[in-house]
Amino acid sequence: MPDRTVLQAFELLQNEDSISISTEAYSLIKQYAIFLRRWNDSLSLVSAGDLPLIETAHLVDALSLAPYVKKFCADGGSILDIGSGGGFPIIPLKCLFPDIPCTLVERSTRKVGFLHRVVTHLNFSNTEIIHGAFPDVIDKITASIITARAVERPEKIVSGILSRLPKNGAFLCQFAAGRWTIPKTFHVEHIDDSWTHAGLRRGNFSIITRQQ
Repeated sequence: MPDRTVLQAFELLQNEDSISISTEAYSLIKQYAIFLRRWNDSLSLVSAGDLPLIETAHLVDALSLAPYVKKFCADGGSILDIGSGGGFPIIPLKCLFPDIPCTLVERSTRKVGFLHRVVTHLNFSNTEIIHGAFPDVIDKITASIITARAVERPEKIVSGILSRLPKNGAFLCQFAAGRWTIPKTFHVEHIDDSWTHAGLRRGNFSIITRQQ
């Protein structure tokens, strides 16, 4: 790291979104990628086929959310990541925005242990890790942003997210929102931006917000 794809992502962040990758952020991201590879054999954090793609696919896809984190967390917001798994997209975003409070929800005991190791190793503050399944362990969402990239069955959590979505919150939906009936009380914005045109996202991306 970095290869051409990662450099392209860094350039987009700086030139299109006015987000610079600081030396510290770059170091944290690099340490995270090393840590992920070190533990992957024993914890299956990403599939064996995806292991060579940590930077060029997983990392870049996570960074594509950064402009929207900047937008929705501009006034002291926070992030709730559901099904954090091996840490995408939340860990790269935390590397980029270390001051934003983050809550990670993960049901796998072994992956929770890994996330605790990562948070300690990278010396993150304002980071809470909750062991359990959403929505059972979350009564109320107060975060400005909700992410849920790594969940196995997204259809099981969408209704729980929408029913708890704060008035000024945003669900950064990284799977096809059209697969579900979204109530008219919500607005779905299908994102077609520079990241989309550059092919730097792994799949669909929409922003779901509650109508005023």
